Amino acid sequence: MCERMLRRGVVWVVLLGLLGLLCSCDQGPSQAELDIAEQARTAKAEAAAMRKKEQERKRWKAEFAEREEKAKKEREKAKKLAKKQKEKEAEEKALVEKERELEIDWKDLEDKMFARGSMANVVLGNLRTRTGKTYKEAEVKGASSVGITIYHQGGVDDVEYADLFPDLQKKFLYDPEEAADFKAGKRIPRLPADRRRAVQDRIGEVLTAQYEAEVAEMEERIQDRKDAEELRRKAKIALAKAEDVLVKIQGMRKADPNRERRQKALIARYRKIMIEADTQMESLRNGGF
Repeated sequence: MCERMLRRGVVWVVLLGLLGLLCSCDQGPSQAELDIAEQARTAKAEAAAMRKKEQERKRWKAEFAEREEKAKKEREKAKKLAKKQKEKEAEEKALVEKERELEIDWKDLEDKMFARGSMANVVLGNLRTRTGKTYKEAEVKGASSVGITIYHQGGVDDVEYADLFPDLQKKFLYDPEEAADFKAGKRIPRLPADRRRAVQDRIGEVLTAQYEAEVAEMEERIQDRKDAEELRRKAKIALAKAEDVLVKIQGMRKADPNRERRQKALIARYRKIMIEADTQMESLRNGGF
């Protein structure tokens, strides 16, 4: 409104000045006319300054609104993060309280982890389930709270403990309540890091002992040249498993140097068996009995 009034004032001043000039005709500008002209210029300059000031005010207002909106979003984000953190802490606290109430049997958890871990790579042969389904040449790949994963002639499948017969359920320490909690999405108690490492060491020792027994048996059978081809195939599979165990041993935070050294020696023996088997097969092909 102020700007509009200034514009009107400038227009009136200019009109009055022109009127004065027309009235004076050739008399030349008087002091009053000069004053009016000066006032017109001053009014024009003030109007321009006010426009500039108004533009600055609008720009500042827009910037302030933008900063306020950004700050609001940051506050909302921080509030959400704080809420999530609080919920997480409450969940962890509730879990601790639950574990304390249940008085978790760590020995039971260790036994389950050991039993399931030491069954890795165990050959089950033709595995028949309670539903009547049969998996040919089944081999254990891994085990969880609810069941096992197996390799077989048809590929890879998951089989629940509930579908296994009691003798296998016992080997994997099947716990129906644990399986039900796992399926329901409940958090299963987990062993502390130091206990887990201790169990992993025990599992590694058992697997290494199993492989050592296998290689000892293969070294005896290498004398029979008729079995050389089959022996080489099995040695190749055993070598791959032994190398996989070595990778797991090396990946542990506190790997036992002696176990790692024994595993490498075991891999070298597998390779030696494969070389000897190749030599015998070549001899058989050439008729060198």
